[in-house]
Amino acid sequence: MVITSLERGRGQKVYVELEDGERFLLYTGDIRRYHLKEGEELSEELFRRIMEETVYRRARQKALAVLKRGDQSESVLRQKLRQSEYPEDIVEKTIEYVYSYHYLDDERYAGNYIRCRSLAKSRRQLVNELRQKGVGKEDIEAALRDNPTDDTAAIRKAIQKKTRDLDGLSYEEKQKIAVGLYRKGFQQEDIRRELKF
Repeated sequence: MVITSLERGRGQKVYVELEDGERFLLYTGDIRRYHLKEGEELSEELFRRIMEETVYRRARQKALAVLKRGDQSESVLRQKLRQSEYPEDIVEKTIEYVYSYHYLDDERYAGNYIRCRSLAKSRRQLVNELRQKGVGKEDIEAALRDNPTDDTAAIRKAIQKKTRDLDGLSYEEKQKIAVGLYRKGFQQEDIRRELKF
């Protein structure tokens, strides 16, 4: 394998491109340590060593740092690794690694997400947000079975944020609150029942 280019990026970043189109990110210190030079041959053994000891190790560290800040869906973690410019095979290997230690679990993530937000959001809104985060339908359904939501309680809480005196509100004021709740995905009949109109 021939190194076709060593392209300087921002800061200490160097993009290594090989003749077969493979491209990966190292730092200037790595370039010196591995004695890489443009136009020179890169042995298969050294390539595997670089990928294992440096690129894959950093991808694992990045994944663990992301998960340390909070549970994430697989889709979000993949996206963050790709944004950090790791090659696709390293992204796959890293995802397998975090799954092997149960650091990544979309059903658990969905359950935690639902538990933390079910008193502020409708079931429909929670499902939509989880889908946007790349959580699969089966994982969402399983999480909802284990963590049933109560839209009525969420509606009451939202109404209490707007007013303490529900009976003192005019029809127009109730209508305004109802529209806001409907936009959040709550069912019209539940809203009408809680607003008493």
